[in-house]
Amino acid sequence: MKYFLLALISLTAQAKVDFTWIGITGTYITDGETGIMFDPVVTRPSVMDFMFHRKVSSDKKLAAKWFQKIGAQNTKGVFISHAHFDHILDAPTFTKLSNSKLYGSLTAKNIGLGQGLKEKHTQVVKPGDVIKLGKFKVTVYPS
Repeated sequence: MKYFLLALISLTAQAKVDFTWIGITGTYITDGETGIMFDPVVTRPSVMDFMFHRKVSSDKKLAAKWFQKIGAQNTKGVFISHAHFDHILDAPTFTKLSNSKLYGSLTAKNIGLGQGLKEKHTQVVKPGDVIKLGKFKVTVYPS
């Protein structure tokens, strides 16, 4: 079944929540104790990369810089809505930096594994799944 991840985030307790936009499509959300990321991409491939079909890969130094800048050390999960490059390119890097887990489709999982994530740091999700991370509850919906 092909689908895009549409997530509904709720908190299990009343809390202050900060949202930080990162890069092209990404969001970092934290309550100060637990952080979660959605589609974190900061690498900017050039038009020439696409015109000449060059291999595009995560700019690990830039991702590490942003990881420190936004204070994302408490990240417990990296969620991917769909596996287009502009949503997943840096996700395995952020997952490694945070020693967290990459959540998404089978394609997202395979991209993560191909970029060196261990099996235990990936999880395929499907509509109806509920992932609890700290006080956050992420519910997966088809889109």
